[in-house]
Amino acid sequence: MTIVMGIDPSLTSTGLVILENGNLILHETLEVKEKGIARLLTLQNILEERLVAYKPDLVVVEGYAFARSNQAHQMGELGGMIRMLLTQKQVPWIEVAPTQVKKFATGKGNAAKELILRDVYKRWGIEFDNSDEADAFVLARVGQAVLGDIKGLTQEQVKLIKAIKKAKETAA
Repeated sequence: MTIVMGIDPSLTSTGLVILENGNLILHETLEVKEKGIARLLTLQNILEERLVAYKPDLVVVEGYAFARSNQAHQMGELGGMIRMLLTQKQVPWIEVAPTQVKKFATGKGNAAKELILRDVYKRWGIEFDNSDEADAFVLARVGQAVLGDIKGLTQEQVKLIKAIKKAKETAA
């Protein structure tokens, strides 16, 4: 049994998806109303609950969107908290760049959010209400492929997975 978690971090609506053997078992948008440290603590508690409950074999976190400068410090705090939590809990994790997420879902690294929602539905037959969950789903699918399940992937997707694995090995 392989469990993969995808996390699309956001200060206002973090997307979270869990796949078990490729099947969607949880999708949610974590909307936290608090600000500052209180927001980080709430998100940390929720993520820790999910890690304990589902015990993922791999967590895939969307990397920082460097082109977006507003709230960069706050996003850095959120990203740091997530990465520290995963490391402290000894949960294997990788980071995937936003352009790689888009390319895996649509074939284009600069695809609009609406295209990701559409292509997730077209490719996998799953409809999400928001792009946060759709991105988290794609991240979980990337993780599934990184762990070896590449059936049904296009040549471009397989090529992308090889690049992600190579980057992971280089970073280790």
